[in-house]
Amino acid sequence: MAVHHTTFCIGIFPRTRATQYTENRLVSLAHQLGIHSLTGCSIARLFFIQGEIDAHDLHPLVNDILVDPVTEIYQLSDPDQALPAEASAHFIDISYLPGVTDTVAENLLHTARQIGLRNITQAATGWRYLLDDPLTENELQHLATKAFSNPTIQSYAIDHPITPPFMTIRETPPEVEKIPILDADSTALLDISSKRRLSLDLAEMQAIQGYYQTQERNPTDVELEMLAQTWSEHCVHKTFKANISYTEITHEGESLQETIHGLLNTYIRGATEQIHKDWIRSTFVDNAGIIAFDEKWDLAFKVETHNHPSAIEPFGGANTGLGGVIRDILGVSARPIASTDVLCFGYHTENLPAGRYSVK
Repeated sequence: MAVHHTTFCIGIFPRTRATQYTENRLVSLAHQLGIHSLTGCSIARLFFIQGEIDAHDLHPLVNDILVDPVTEIYQLSDPDQALPAEASAHFIDISYLPGVTDTVAENLLHTARQIGLRNITQAATGWRYLLDDPLTENELQHLATKAFSNPTIQSYAIDHPITPPFMTIRETPPEVEKIPILDADSTALLDISSKRRLSLDLAEMQAIQGYYQTQERNPTDVELEMLAQTWSEHCVHKTFKANISYTEITHEGESLQETIHGLLNTYIRGATEQIHKDWIRSTFVDNAGIIAFDEKWDLAFKVETHNHPSAIEPFGGANTGLGGVIRDILGVSARPIASTDVLCFGYHTENLPAGRYSVK
């Protein structure tokens, strides 16, 4: 029988109801959001597999790697079909957005190849929240966005199977591609940014367009990718450099307003320049800062802004972490001798921004 390029969804469900802790935690979270009609909720794990495979090929991977046969059961289906493993009034599917690091899926691909399943080309993971009680559309939307997912890195689907977040792999053409931006309107510019995953907003795309209009030519694909990479949050630190409008209400009820012209320049670079110590050899001009230690030695220090691991899994490329620290120490011709592990806590406050992390 011929094997075709196919996508499967593996749903792994608890053999019995979810653990008392898990169920109570999810129901309690719903109640804190004001959804008191929910009395029961359990979680199923989802695995999406794509490749030149059939269902029979996947049974060893599922039985030997993914499922605990004592506590779990699984069902295998086309990803467009619902998994009828357990009757529930509603379900909410969650998965990562395309481009977000999925370490479980990466390890699953590696494991599959180790056991001989080399025709699997892509894998992704997700979760299904099974809700016992009838809920309104607004309540389901509230649970999906405030309790079960983080919209920054995840997508969701309510009462229908979620689409696997596989990225289309295109062969690189041998010739240089010219990207038509000279006469593109706002919609077309944003479409180019989205389809090529440049993560550039309209103002940035228009700035690039304006430059190439002065050059009277379209950019090449490599030029556009280089501009997007250099203009990314990771490289240019848009958040640190942004203007911030800050309002503080005093105990007397007075409103104090301030515009901060960049956190980096105001508080980090500004504080360093203010103290102006003679033992500061170099700051903000190279990969790592350098201070004097004694008459013979200087010390190079680096703090990486993109921490890893973190509470929110970053998009691929942003989880530099300790690797970036060591790289930047070497970048000023110093030798790495030690690293630190810093854990910071903010002040406890009830005035947290709206979202899942503000729920206690």
